[in-house]
Amino acid sequence: MNELNDWVVMHTPSKEMYYYNSFHAQVKRFAEIAEELGVAMPAVVATHASKSVLLPVPSYNCPNGFILLRSNFHDINMCVVWRFPPSLTLEQVYGEGRDWDWYLGEIEKCAGYSWKEWSEEELADPRILRVESTRFDGSKYWPQPKRPEEKDRWNARLTSPEWHERDWSSGDLFVDGEMGPDAKFYHAERAFLQGISDAAPSYALDPWKPGKQAFTIACSWEHAFQLMQNIVAQKPPETS
Repeated sequence: MNELNDWVVMHTPSKEMYYYNSFHAQVKRFAEIAEELGVAMPAVVATHASKSVLLPVPSYNCPNGFILLRSNFHDINMCVVWRFPPSLTLEQVYGEGRDWDWYLGEIEKCAGYSWKEWSEEELADPRILRVESTRFDGSKYWPQPKRPEEKDRWNARLTSPEWHERDWSSGDLFVDGEMGPDAKFYHAERAFLQGISDAAPSYALDPWKPGKQAFTIACSWEHAFQLMQNIVAQKPPETS
């Protein structure tokens, strides 16, 4: 385990590498975050690879826990392991929520792709797991059968968003409020865990939801820093 600057000296890629400048921009930002948060320069506790470049996973030690970051030149993956559940909202963590019309639109898209040949009677009959389908040239074929649990999730789509995260889109979909026109939906993109999983406990690898004190999310540089500022500034709850 090396302090970030020492690690960079030992692992700087060749200047001929296409991502040479991006590598240095990344580690520079990691160092700036420590200065802006007022914490010690992070130690590199693990590594990962992207675009054939070895990259660091720095750990920021804070008074109430630690935070891991990693960048794959596309987004940031941030893992928080804290002494107490930070006070956060779904909107603070995942951005502006989507409304019921958005959710109905997701249902419409999935219906037109995964269930376009199914009648209401076939959907209602648990014995039917596949229906005859039509190719673009008009020929008929029998596709692979649906799994019973996939069909159950689809049939429950107006009361549960489980179909969306399990069978349609990557990542988790959280609902604020009761399922229905007043609900708001927050999509947690799937985080990349290479490197993070080597340095964080397994219980910290799932997305944030209210009450969690250890979690991992995918976000942007700006969003990661805003959350880090928010979390580091919070004080432990008073105990009686």
